[in-house]
Amino acid sequence: MKLYEYRILANITQQELAELTGVSKTHISKLERCLEMPSVNLLIHLSVILNTCPCKILDYHKCVHD
Repeated sequence: MKLYEYRILANITQQELAELTGVSKTHISKLERCLEMPSVNLLIHLSVILNTCPCKILDYHKCVHD
């Protein structure tokens, strides 16, 4: 799954996820579209909030080829 799908499953908006992680909504949008990669700290924070492991959030191959 992609970051977007994990966020939707968690019933969290981009704005809410941005506030929970301390980054901008624009940054979350770019992460979901694979235009940017998260820092290690952000990746860990996202995985805790979305209740998944970091490796699943980093499934960059799916972003590029889906």
